[in-house]
Amino acid sequence: ADPPHNFTTGGGKVAVTLIPDSTRVEKFAFSAHAIGSTTGARNGHYVYEQTQTQPTVRLELEGSVDCVRVVDYRASFVGPIEKSNVPNLVGLFANFDVVDNDQPPGNGADPDQFLFAGTSSISTCGLPLPGNPLTRGNIVVNNAQ
Repeated sequence: ADPPHNFTTGGGKVAVTLIPDSTRVEKFAFSAHAIGSTTGARNGHYVYEQTQTQPTVRLELEGSVDCVRVVDYRASFVGPIEKSNVPNLVGLFANFDVVDNDQPPGNGADPDQFLFAGTSSISTCGLPLPGNPLTRGNIVVNNAQ
């Protein structure tokens, strides 16, 4: 049998009010599996869509995962942008952070958190940051330690 490995997987939606009459909605799905407990990714994929009102902005990103870092119940993962509606982003790296607060809300737990932490020219998995609470969906973080 394969040894345990760090991974994170999930999907959902985040809605953030920026200023009155301006909302950012993020939809996402991802799977990121590490090689054992290292930050090297064995496999993974992400799809991310952001829509903002006032002004209207739309961003779509899709790619593979080449780095995943798990710390307790949080994870960061990074991967090259392979498809985007913004052509000059292709080839850069998308950075994401997630927090697994156990079961989906309803049992009294805080909602899981998701953060699109921007793009970078290099692939480095930093310490996971807190994000925005999910309005729908679930995130799982497995710490093999």
